[in-house]
Amino acid sequence: MPAVRTPPSTRISLAKYYHTQRNASTRARTSFAAQLAPRPRKKLTSAEKAVRRARRAKHSAELTEALSEVMKAIWGHAEDLSIKFPGHNPQYYFQKIMQQTHTPSSSRKVSPWNAFLSANSKKVSAASNPGANIGGLKGAPLISRELRETWNAMTHEEKMESTRDTREELEALRETKTLAPQNVAINCFHDCFLSVDLLGVNQISQVHARTGTEVLLVAVRANQDHFMSPRVFATSERVGNCFETVFKRSALDFSFKLEAFMLSGVQGVYENYRCEILTLKHKISDIILTQLQIIARPNKIWRMNYNNFATEITAKHAIVCEGWPLSTFQSPSSINSRTELDVLLNAWTTGVTSFRRLEPDEFKKWSDARFQAALQASQAQSHTQVPASRSVVAQIIRTEAAASSVTQNSIAPSSAPSAPSTSASCSASVDTSGISPVTAAQASPTPATSLSQPPSNGIMSVSGLIVAQKKPRKTRL
Repeated sequence: MPAVRTPPSTRISLAKYYHTQRNASTRARTSFAAQLAPRPRKKLTSAEKAVRRARRAKHSAELTEALSEVMKAIWGHAEDLSIKFPGHNPQYYFQKIMQQTHTPSSSRKVSPWNAFLSANSKKVSAASNPGANIGGLKGAPLISRELRETWNAMTHEEKMESTRDTREELEALRETKTLAPQNVAINCFHDCFLSVDLLGVNQISQVHARTGTEVLLVAVRANQDHFMSPRVFATSERVGNCFETVFKRSALDFSFKLEAFMLSGVQGVYENYRCEILTLKHKISDIILTQLQIIARPNKIWRMNYNNFATEITAKHAIVCEGWPLSTFQSPSSINSRTELDVLLNAWTTGVTSFRRLEPDEFKKWSDARFQAALQASQAQSHTQVPASRSVVAQIIRTEAAASSVTQNSIAPSSAPSAPSTSASCSASVDTSGISPVTAAQASPTPATSLSQPPSNGIMSVSGLIVAQKKPRKTRL
């Protein structure tokens, strides 16, 4: 098979690739900080800057000219559409082609002629037909024609002066219609219905068509007197699928729950009872710690210790708490009663409860009393525990002595051990009165020889309980 020759350009690129790979391991790596550091830029001369400015200006002029040509071409197409489809001007079709919004960006001022017509029409209508609306009169165009003659006969200054108050009233009325809340339920319903539909169908749909942005619009009523039902608008089915997948419910169900939440009168999740209790606890803790830090100056205390207040606060800083209103001295975080928290807060804010630093003689008396109380407690504990243990040991010794004397008199000489009888112990049981001890031979069928065998280590009582453990005595060889 003939060898396939590689083009020269390919051979050069392969050689360059292998050269790069061969030197990649030996080349020093650049640190991340060095990569982020600003690189030194070459300082341009005045001539180079002038050339760059000229190049930029030329590029901007060429781009502007090209864009203007494109806009002229689009405007030509808009004019062709206005001729082919009469009824709209070229500007309408230009906005359609460019997909521009029709939302007005600004509003016109109140015209002096409109103000003059509004004020004089009310006067004429009230004089001719009291109680009738100017909009319902058939002679409204005639009134406008008569007022036009009077308007044309006035100068510019007279027009502006005569319509100043009316123009202010019309501007206030326009602002009221735009920003003031609707008080009539049916007006609010129509306003919300048309505004939401106009916003969703026109503007949001156009934004989605132009940019592909997904939008979910949910509108619910916040007043029970209103008539509008929950309105949900999604730009595509993907938004609804996301709700069903993530929240396990549809967007319409979410709108129902949102409407119920708004109508329930709940101002927020964080205003419930639990949040109020936690906020109250935090506030009381801050007040107590602040008061403690103030009274402890110049010493610094970083946390309040309620469980060991005497040891950690009073013993170290000679500070006591006076006027605690509750029965138990504990942290506010351990109090769950709203009434007790309110009482504790009022006590600290009014000064009934406060911290006080003890004087040297007071602190000495407090330390002595604390030491005496601790000493009495330790002595009382020793008196209740030590005598009991001593009496038990004495009773066991007396029982052992009685048992050994009984064993020596009752066991046969043939079965007696070779060891001294004083070191042997017997598994005999003694009654509670200690008057008539019973030997092991009479209590159980165990052979008498086993009674004389002492345990391997320790002393065994009559009841079989090991009292003390001793190590076996070592024998010399």
